[in-house]
Formats: sequence, C-alpha cells, structure tokens
Amino acid sequence: MRLNFEWKTILVFVALTAIVFVNNGKISLWDQDEAAYAGFAKRMIETHNYIVPNFTWSEPHRKPPLHFWLIALSYKIFGVNTFALRFFVALALLGTYLMVYFFGKKFIGEQAALFSAIVLGTNFFAPLLGKVAVTDGLLLFFHTLAGFSLLNVLLWRKWKYVFWFYFAIALGLLVKGPPILIFTGFFVIILFIFHPKRKNLIILHPYLFGWFALLPLFIWGYLAWKQNPQFVKWLIDWYILRRIHGAVFGQTGPVGYYLVTIIIFFSPYFVFLPAAFKNMLKPFWQKPKNQWFLIGAWTISGWLFYEFLKSKLPAYVIAAYPGFAMAIGFQMYLSAKDKIDIKWLKYSSIFHGLIALALAAGLVYVGKKFLSTATYDQILGIVTLYLLLTFYGLVLIWLEKINKSYKVLVINAFTFLFLFLALILPKIDNLRNAPFKAASYIHNNASINSTIVVANHYGDPPSLPFYLEKFMPSSKIIYTENYQKIQQVFDTANNCVLILNPKLKEKFFSKYSGYYVKHIESIAIDRPGRLDYFIVIKRY
Repeated sequence: MRLNFEWKTILVFVALTAIVFVNNGKISLWDQDEAAYAGFAKRMIETHNYIVPNFTWSEPHRKPPLHFWLIALSYKIFGVNTFALRFFVALALLGTYLMVYFFGKKFIGEQAALFSAIVLGTNFFAPLLGKVAVTDGLLLFFHTLAGFSLLNVLLWRKWKYVFWFYFAIALGLLVKGPPILIFTGFFVIILFIFHPKRKNLIILHPYLFGWFALLPLFIWGYLAWKQNPQFVKWLIDWYILRRIHGAVFGQTGPVGYYLVTIIIFFSPYFVFLPAAFKNMLKPFWQKPKNQWFLIGAWTISGWLFYEFLKSKLPAYVIAAYPGFAMAIGFQMYLSAKDKIDIKWLKYSSIFHGLIALALAAGLVYVGKKFLSTATYDQILGIVTLYLLLTFYGLVLIWLEKINKSYKVLVINAFTFLFLFLALILPKIDNLRNAPFKAASYIHNNASINSTIVVANHYGDPPSLPFYLEKFMPSSKIIYTENYQKIQQVFDTANNCVLILNPKLKEKFFSKYSGYYVKHIESIAIDRPGRLDYFIVIKRY
C-alpha cells in the first residue's frame, strides 16, 4: 500500500499540533512541579537573578535553569500565563515528532518513520507533557537529538553530528542534569560492544569533546556556588545521591514498573508491541545488526537502567519512548507490507482488547466517582467510541485486512486523545484547582492593596502563591499558621484577607463571628485529602 505523503504527512502534523496545544492556555497550574517552575521563571524576571531558582513553597523542585530561562523568555513574549508557561515544552514535543519523522526516514524508511511519529504523538503519556510544563518534555527533545546524532556518527561517521551529539548533551544537562548522560552513555556502550561499525564511534573523542558538553553546566554551577553553596550541595544530594540509594516522596515501585507503564501508555498500539519486542531483541544474539538492533539499543538505553532504581516516576524513562515508538512504527510498516507472521498480530489482539477494556473500565469508574453526571455521560461516550473503534480494528486484523486495521487504530488514537484533552481535561481541572479559585475570589472581592495572610499550608501548593502574586500584585503576602500573628494582622490592617485551614477557621470564628467566610475546596492531586481554603475578607 502506498500513501500520498505530500498531504497526509502535513495532515498528521497538523493533528499532532492540535493535540499538543489544545487547552494549554485554559488549564490551571498543576502542583507541585509545574507551579514551582512557573514561579521560578516569574521570580527570575522580577529579581533579575537567573542563576539560583527560588519561589515560595518550591525548594524541593529546584533544578538546573534552562527550562526556567525558556519559560521566562516565553513570559516576556506572551505575558505571564499558562500558554506561555507550556509554549516551549509544546514546541519541544513537536520538534521531537518531526525529528522522529525526518531522521527516522534514513533508518527505517519514510512510511515507518511517519507511523513512528504518530505513535509517539498519540500514546497516552508523551502528549500530556505538553499540558504540564515539567522538564521532561524539553529533555525528550534533547534525548532524541542526541540519539539520532549518535546513530549518524555510527553509520556514516559524519563529524557535524558529533557537534549535535554534544550540543544535545550540554543542553540536556542544563535541563535536568544526569539523565541525558545515563541515556547516551548506555547507548554508546551498547553500540560499541555489539555493532560492527563500532570504530566510527571513536570520532566522538569523549575525553576531549565531553568537557565542552559539561562546560555550560559547570559554569552555571560555579555561579550558583558563588551565590549559594548550600543550594549546589543540596542539588547533588537530592537529585543524584538519594535517587541512587532510595526513593524520594515515596515515588517507588518494583522491577517491571516501567514495562507495565509502557504497555499502558502505548496501549492504542499494543497489538504491534509483542512482535516489536521480539524483533528488537533478536539482533543482540543474531546477525545482521540491522534497523531492529539500533531501535532496540536506543530503547534499552533509555529504559532498562531505571527498572533497578528504587526511585520511580513514569517520566524517568522518557528517553526510551522514541525507541518504543520507532519499534511499533516499523512493525506497523512491516505489517502493512505483509512481511510478518500474521499469528503475532492475532494473538496480540486478544491482549490488546483486554487492556483496552481495563483502561476503559478504569476511566469510567473514576469519572463516575469524581465527575458530574453530564461530564460522566461525556466521558462514557468517548470511551465507548474508543472501544468500538479498537475492537473494529482488531476484528479487521483477524480478517487479515491489515492495512485497513492500522488506519482504524491510528484514527482511534488521534480521536480519543483529542476529545479527552479538549473536553474532559477541563472538567478534571475544575475538580483540583482550589488555589486558582481562591486567588480569583480574592481578586474579585478584596482591596487591591490588602494584606493577605496565608494560614493554610496543607500540601504547600506553589500554585497558590503564584496566583496570589499574579492577581494581587499590590498586596503584601504573609505565610504563617501562628494564630497570634494572624490575629495581630487582622486587628491592625485596614484591608486584610485570611486564608485559613479548618482548625484555624474554627478558632478564628470563636471570636470574630460576624465575618463572612468563603469555603473553596478541591481534591489534592499529589497527596491524599482535600484542599480546604476558608477565606475571610476585611476591607474599608
């Protein structure tokens, strides 16, 4: 089967762009990390200190600064808002998809590369990085640039890609530190041990050029040390030493955790995954070292190491996602060309159907528990459509209409993801955005020069100080749960706002019973319990 790439490729990337950017300016900040990063960039602009990131309730989320610099640049272009916050991450995702297509054409062919870009852009994890401006979306871009540059050096000994390889490492280090060294280090080692063209890797000269890749991080580290040595010590301890020996914030899981998450996140294309795994692993003990070996080496380099760390989050293995996407995309291409045993697809389709049912049941259960009846009906309709198209595609596989089946599965993935992000995500946002609602209420009802006392530290969500500073820039904000301090401020300030926790609210109203209290609540995404803000406004 032949596709018309001149218009279908453009259509694919228009659809991927829509998925990446839909609702980016409407969804409120996600606590903790995204809100902290939003605050770091905002504070950098205000203080002109672009070296050491600082923001209220955000100390555990400090990192190297490139991500925060880009957010600050975006703020200056678009203003301080969530679209600006997520702009460069969304752009990095699109750049990653384009790299998978344009670079992938050299390794697995045009059609397989297009399928790979589609798979990466419509799995259930990577596109969400465009909705939450964490560092991993930007890091994925540099992982992918480093990976393709390394393959170009290996196969064709092209010097310009030595530059791009170290350029990607240098900027990846400035985004999140060691992860890009782990990925590229393991990738180089695997290629050097197993690939017959290993001698081409000598031109990397890491003992010489590696220092240039480390130099930007060292310069920033030196400047940060001059400002705050304790920050640099903390950074090394928190992001390297603790994650080697244990877990932080309880973010842990058993060996196999990442394999399970990958199966779940790539479930729209699971039917191709078992055969892809087999084909990736086979060249490690058999010849020739073909495209499957390169894809397998990429995937293993970004994935396997993290299975044995105690500290775990889905984003830790993001470097492996282009590898998994290319494996699935290449397998789709071979399936379309009838170059594989159809039994693999038929047997896999049974498990594909079970996974789809389990995910759909989970979404429906969660929707019924937390969402309104109208929204639940909406999610039920989207899930039903997803299941119908999924099983239609799997039936086509059993009928051996392979070309038609993967078209159905691709359209299904695009449709489900876009509808979920466009229609359901805003409803989920409304369940967890108490900090935004609290700051908006204060903005609409309090004096612009109020003294605001935040006496509710539950969860320390950085989004609350971010929105308070954004909506009430002329106000003085005090953070304390000391009741005597709260009482003193309330008695002496003409215009005052109190944001109380439940216990302080009861204590306060035992004396000040005549004031109106506004109760704003939502679920807390990152911990058990709820966010309960009791707001009292005093103005003259």
